Amino acid sequence: MEKTTKKLALPGAYVFDEDFFGRLNTFASEYGKTITFTFELSDGSEIESLDFTSLKRIENTKSRRIKSVKISNGYSEPVNFRIDILSNIFGNSVDVRVTGPDSDCLHFCDRANQIFLTARQWYSWITRPPFGIHYILSLIGVIILVVDLMISMKSEAIRIGANYQWIFTVALIATWLPLLHVPLRRYFFPVAIFAVGDGKRLLKHIETLRNTLFVVIALAVGVNLASSFIYDTLKR
Repeated sequence: MEKTTKKLALPGAYVFDEDFFGRLNTFASEYGKTITFTFELSDGSEIESLDFTSLKRIENTKSRRIKSVKISNGYSEPVNFRIDILSNIFGNSVDVRVTGPDSDCLHFCDRANQIFLTARQWYSWITRPPFGIHYILSLIGVIILVVDLMISMKSEAIRIGANYQWIFTVALIATWLPLLHVPLRRYFFPVAIFAVGDGKRLLKHIETLRNTLFVVIALAVGVNLASSFIYDTLKR
């Protein structure tokens, strides 16, 4: 009998809560009587269970955060699968591997993708931008800053005016983007949050930090535009 092996890689950012794992468990149970959940914790321990409800007993505290989750069924099943969530910090957020009849594999991956889309976050594009985009933006930012500096030194009369201060600001941000991306992603736009146990509190904390960041940016832009307007008004 012919068998197909299909892989599905899902990048992006996700929030995995109990409702999500309930949907995932219901879906996975259609492909086997025995579904194994393996939870890897930050202290190096692993919890393996045949019932996803054991997730509710994991406190998910700072010292024992859930790092990754693996879900699989028995290899004796007509369709066997393995779903890895954050098993590789340098890879995709979710990796799915399924083996079985071709049509079943395609159907499995399509449904799995739909389930994970329910947990996908709007800021996913921030967590995994196209490769090298940081350095391209940084290079453009440096060029703008250098040109502005050279013009300013050459002649005060043709110095870039206040109306174009936003260009300087954007260039400055672009220059620092490669260094800022990692801490920004970690504290404001995490790749994944397991919102169970203490993870629920962590999720609220990160949402508060993110909202604060947006307010600060909005205020900074507002102050910059207001100062430019006032400067131009007084100069006339």
